[in-house]
Amino acid sequence: MYLVNEKNRKGEMISEMRHKELEDKISSVKEHVGLSKREAELVPDIAKGLSNKKLSKKYYIAVNTIKNHKSNIYRKFDCHSAAELLSRIVDMDEEIEKK
Repeated sequence: MYLVNEKNRKGEMISEMRHKELEDKISSVKEHVGLSKREAELVPDIAKGLSNKKLSKKYYIAVNTIKNHKSNIYRKFDCHSAAELLSRIVDMDEEIEKK
């Protein structure tokens, strides 16, 4: 079981899921939801709760571009927050493994 605790309303999160495990799960589900390469790169950091500004600096792209990517990612996973995104990824990965 993976737990996500929201620290505050700004979206900072602590995840007990290691980065490599999350990347593996994202790889497993990205084709099923149609993530672009950039969206797949951003998902682990979004799930960790990095702010748009921090994501922008890390990936050298504009804050508005980050917002667009996040919007697309949330739409593709049918979710509205980083915690919900992480939950959807884990659930989808488990469903894929059952098949």
